[in-house]
Amino acid sequence: MCCEWVHFRNGLLWCLLALSWGVAIRAAEANGPPAFVPGELIVKFKSTSRAGEAVARATGAEPVPDEVTALARRLSASLGVPLGAVRITSGRELLLKVDRERLTEAFVQRVGRDPSVRGVAPAGAGKTTLPSGQLEFVVDLVPGSEARRRLQQAIRAGGESAPGIRELGTRLAAGAYPIPTARIDDRGRLVLALDIAALTHELVERLNRRPDVEYAQLNRILRPLGGSGPRPQ
Repeated sequence: MCCEWVHFRNGLLWCLLALSWGVAIRAAEANGPPAFVPGELIVKFKSTSRAGEAVARATGAEPVPDEVTALARRLSASLGVPLGAVRITSGRELLLKVDRERLTEAFVQRVGRDPSVRGVAPAGAGKTTLPSGQLEFVVDLVPGSEARRRLQQAIRAGGESAPGIRELGTRLAAGAYPIPTARIDDRGRLVLALDIAALTHELVERLNRRPDVEYAQLNRILRPLGGSGPRPQ
């Protein structure tokens, strides 16, 4: 009876610990920096799938073999987001990351095609330990264009909260994925932002719906007790 009580108590303590840890992770993501690396995700393919067999053959190889690089390209085409294969874990999982350079290039070209846009430039990101959760772009609008007039109206009507500023950003980046958000900075410029953190969540959900995927997950940050700082898995 005593042993049964000890086992029950220990099991209950572990359940409570796991629950509190899950709550802590969700709270950290909601109220502070994300508890994962924005733009990075881990995919485990089913062992019987072509992708799973390719990853299994490449396990332990450095750099990532061409066969796995080609797999990442196919995933990019399927998901509509440029992805790169980083490495294969000992558990035969494929670590992927959003190719920010290619995503930036495609977004700048797309927005720059609008006749009311004079130029598009990536905004400088502040120094962070981990990759930024957003990519921001400053859009220079042609003086006298309809888009410029709408921006000026939005500034007079209350800035980024004014009706129409979100629609303006969506129109200028028509067809872009992910869909950007729009704001007006303190210099009165239009800034479009791609939410890489939200995109990572969405990619994980989409990959988990694929029949050849066993699971997909975020690249969570490990925070050692009393350690020097966060580090990816």
